[in-house]
Amino acid sequence: MNCSWRRRLINAARIKQIKMTTEIEEIYSYPDGSVYMGNMKNGKKHGRGTLRTAAFIYGELYAASSAEEAEDNAHLAKWHEYIGNWADDVMHGPGKHVMMRGDGTANVLFDGIWDNGKQLPTSGEEFFAD
Repeated sequence: MNCSWRRRLINAARIKQIKMTTEIEEIYSYPDGSVYMGNMKNGKKHGRGTLRTAAFIYGELYAASSAEEAEDNAHLAKWHEYIGNWADDVMHGPGKHVMMRGDGTANVLFDGIWDNGKQLPTSGEEFFAD
């Protein structure tokens, strides 16, 4: 093996090591019951990931006391998911906001581009500033 190939391999290993230490894939549970699964950087959501809120039934946080109760009421549960890109803990880039239901159905609330946590209008939508 000549020196230039050895140097390239060493540099590639260093770059990979740097990437691994700055952006990692994690599963994080929040106190409110929400769960984030995806890339994090410096303790913040960054890169590709999914945020799933806790399940609610009729607007109340749902916490079943038994497996049987969970099964009996699962069809009533609703939760939200954001599947997409993050930058410094905010939704940024392509992403989808979906309301999921325990009966297996889902409503796509927004599928498009996010800019620092705000939805950008898609073609045909009017945009009103806050």
